[in-house]
Amino acid sequence: MTSGRLWVPVGLPWEDCNVLREDRRLRRELIWVIVLKLVVLAVLWRVFIAPKRVRVDSQRMVEVMVVPDTSVRHSGEKDAR
Repeated sequence: MTSGRLWVPVGLPWEDCNVLREDRRLRRELIWVIVLKLVVLAVLWRVFIAPKRVRVDSQRMVEVMVVPDTSVRHSGEKDAR
């Protein structure tokens, strides 16, 4: 009896060495692609997004958040055309 693990053969016995080599190569290439993408994203963020600063006027934000907008048409109102 086995220790609960199921052994499933993958491919032919003489292909195992090639498969392992290709798996390692694929894994290495995928890691490099992901690292490259992260570097590109970091550079793009640093160049285009990080320098932008948005000033927020707290008094204006209070006015916008507290005072209801009268230009919004409610569902019961008729069109004024």
